[in-house]
Amino acid sequence: MKKQNKQAGEFQEDEACGEQPVLLPSNATNECRTIPVQMVQKLADMLIDTKAAKEEAVRESERYRKENADLARRLEQSEWEKEQIRAECQAIKRASALYLAERLAPSPPQQAAESPGMPDGTESAEAPLSEMEGKINRAIAVMQEERVFKFAYDYVWVMLVMNQTAGMPHFESTPSFHCFLGRIGVKEMPTLASLKKKAATARRLHPGWTFADTADVNETRRRNNVASRFLSLVRKAA
Repeated sequence: MKKQNKQAGEFQEDEACGEQPVLLPSNATNECRTIPVQMVQKLADMLIDTKAAKEEAVRESERYRKENADLARRLEQSEWEKEQIRAECQAIKRASALYLAERLAPSPPQQAAESPGMPDGTESAEAPLSEMEGKINRAIAVMQEERVFKFAYDYVWVMLVMNQTAGMPHFESTPSFHCFLGRIGVKEMPTLASLKKKAATARRLHPGWTFADTADVNETRRRNNVASRFLSLVRKAA
């Protein structure tokens, strides 16, 4: 062991371990007069590691929060799709039951097929459209001429806005809406698959719809405008 004295203070150096001392005031006690530089550096490293660990924990917490929010949205989407599938299954069951009932029903007497004004006995035409059905048919025809339906699935916005509007037909599923379009005589009808493609994406109420499959502001506005144009044409119809 050797000892050196300086004006700024005193320190002791341990030759055996080779540690560099830190100068302390000359009035410091012998027990605390010498602090190895390595220990000071070690304490500094520990503080840096603690800060880095805290920052990493904050980042991990934010990542978990985003993952939980995404999972919640996916669960909500899954529940909506389940409801749509359940409604479609019920509609198919009812349609099947109606079809079987019609097939099993006894044939009406031959004279029942004849009606005044049709002496040849040909079958009568389908029942005429109601006033509202006629307005819907004409509105869709105008929108087709105006090329408002950019995609085949755009017809589903008509179905959704009708479901949200009093005084208009409501539909439990896309198959029932698809059958309705055929019954009222809509030309260039979309396929059932195209209607199902986007039926479960709309959120909230028109005209404030948002969509689970896009965050694009222009596309969101366009889809809302399809429904708005339909309502406008129906309400202006004579």
